Parts: sequence; structure tokens; C-alpha cells
Amino acid sequence: MHRIIVTIDGPAGSGKSTVARKLANKLAFIHLNSGALFRAVGVLARREGIALDDDDQVSALARRTRFEFRLVDTSVSDRDTSAPDGERRTQLMVDGRSMDSDLFSVEGGHAASQVALLPQVRAVLDGVQRDAAHGQSVVLEGRDAGTIVFPDADCKFFLDAALEVRARRRFEELERSG
Repeated sequence: MHRIIVTIDGPAGSGKSTVARKLANKLAFIHLNSGALFRAVGVLARREGIALDDDDQVSALARRTRFEFRLVDTSVSDRDTSAPDGERRTQLMVDGRSMDSDLFSVEGGHAASQVALLPQVRAVLDGVQRDAAHGQSVVLEGRDAGTIVFPDADCKFFLDAALEVRARRRFEELERSG
């Protein structure tokens, strides 16, 4: 079977995550959430005492970290509530373990926004996403999914929403994460 690459770009709060998750579930594709990768690297860097603005050290950390995107059925999973019962979702495994509770914390978001500015880190994680799509169909969400990571994607979508809607969604997301 030929792999299919679908990208969903757009600003924060535009609905990228919701649409990507639902589309990937419907198609039984892997959902690649680029933000989760940046969050994971940021959290790991903090744990190791690496300055989040040190591109050399953070990118070296990203290179030595093993990322795996695994499709799981939530009806038989560990009761993670990020997806409704019976819905497939993609779980990001980092060096063989789940970091779900850390990734979408306020700390994870702050760390991600810092490491996402680092050019070497971006290059490493772009490669991780390309490798994850090797031989399998994916829905990739991210701000540069269709322009930088997969410029030749089979289907590209750009989502946007009114500023007030995006701000409310981000506020509600932050509120949920504590």
C-alpha cells in the first residue's frame, strides 16, 4: 500500500489538533503531533538541566532520544482520557515510555515554545517526523507541516479561526491542564 501524507497547518487554537486527531482516527493513520515532540524535548532538557536556549545541547539530546508513534485503541488502553472510548489514538513513546502527563502540562508548553525556536532542534525533529512516516500513512499537524516537513504531502490543509475563538480555545486548554 502506498503511504499517504496529510498535513494540517495553522496558528495556535485554530483546531489543528482536534481535526488531525479525528481525521487520523477515521482513516486509521498515525497522528504525528509536532508540538508533542517539542514538548517532550523541552521537558527532557529541563530534567537534564540543559538550558532551553542551548541549541547544541538540546539538539544533541533530541538526536539521542528515541521517539515512537504508536497507534493504540482507547477501549483497551490504560484509561488515558485524551480520546473517547473505542477511538484509536496515537501515543508518543519517548525512549520506550509514555510522557503523556508531562507533555501537555503548562511546563511542557513553556519548554516547547523555547526549544521550538532553536534551528538545530527543529531540523532534528523534522527528521524524526519524516522517519516516523516512513512506510506508513500519517496525519501531521504543526505550524510548518506542509511547508517544511512534508512540502510534497498528498493533502495539505491550513486551518484558521477568528482571534477571539483561538484565544478562548487556548485559554480553555491551559485551564484544563491546570
